[in-house]
Amino acid sequence: MINLSRIIFIDHHAHCLLNDFSQLDAIGFRQAFSETNSLSMLQLHVQHSMHYMHMLRELSEYLDIEADEEKILEMRSRLGKTDYVQMLFDDASIGACIIDAGFRKEDMLSLEKLSLVCGRPIYQCLRIESVIEDCLKNANSFEDMQADFAEALINPGGPKVVAFKTIAAYRGGLEIVSVDVNVARTNFTELKTLTKEAGAVRITKSPLYHFLLSEAFEIAQTQNVPVQIHCGLGDADGDLRETNPWCFRTILERRKFSKVNFVFLHCYPYVREAALLASLYSNVYIDLSLALSLISPQAATLFADALSVAPSTKILVATDGHSVPETYWYASHSARRALSSVLSFLIGNGYVNENQAMEIADRLFHKNAQNLYRLSDI
Repeated sequence: MINLSRIIFIDHHAHCLLNDFSQLDAIGFRQAFSETNSLSMLQLHVQHSMHYMHMLRELSEYLDIEADEEKILEMRSRLGKTDYVQMLFDDASIGACIIDAGFRKEDMLSLEKLSLVCGRPIYQCLRIESVIEDCLKNANSFEDMQADFAEALINPGGPKVVAFKTIAAYRGGLEIVSVDVNVARTNFTELKTLTKEAGAVRITKSPLYHFLLSEAFEIAQTQNVPVQIHCGLGDADGDLRETNPWCFRTILERRKFSKVNFVFLHCYPYVREAALLASLYSNVYIDLSLALSLISPQAATLFADALSVAPSTKILVATDGHSVPETYWYASHSARRALSSVLSFLIGNGYVNENQAMEIADRLFHKNAQNLYRLSDI
């Protein structure tokens, strides 16, 4: 079996750690490894999921303790936060992370604190929906909002921005329509009224939303930053039928966005569809991220599906790690095991030689991310 254990990994899609990640109880810890919103699922069933059972067994072997959830939680609560995170990240050979800080922001470490805790370079991915919601709350006119929105994307604070991201898949679906500016202006007035009444509005499918998504794609093109597109699994709020990356093809077919690099995230159960898009459009890339942990028994199949259709220059690996450091660690090792299995099969059946297989692994784990996000400093 080809050994990929020490290849440096640029985690191009992840989130922050919880402030209290080391003190979680069993329910809180399980929640980091599940997409369910059901307390009874977390109490009765998640711990019997194949990926969770495997993660506990792998973690117990690494920590050299019994494979018992309670004992693992007790041990991790006694370890120093920084030492524990860096120990896991070192073992997973994670060299840098691109972080979307829009997920549960109020409960998470800041990007600056995350960088100190994990001891790695941290880059920023701006979540477009968070920017829209902030601007909608603060702007007094449609014109002000347009200006504030552009300014927030072009000149944000914090670590270097190397990507934008949209979660349109579970805010109404990936079928993004063209919207006239006057229609968007009218919708702004409507949504602003709702914002004043409720204090905030969770942006969902609407004329203003789709108008600003198009604006964001144009800014991404100007700034030469990729746009990450959530698709497939990843949020219980989404209608899976509307998260198929093929729904996004209306945008891909528009010449005005032909130079915007789009990266489809997660993709499961639409890995084949995403890989086909990556084989058709020069500006489309895919990753498997969350599926590598939540669907870990099938991770090799996912890599095989992706590599069977898309060029290896168009596939990236990520963890979608969040909340607890074990999510990054487990997904990284899952990816290495799965890709090693697939590449070994390809070598054994004469599709590639060992040197070519290692080149493919290098691309997927870090070279594609370096090139796509222009990370010349790593």
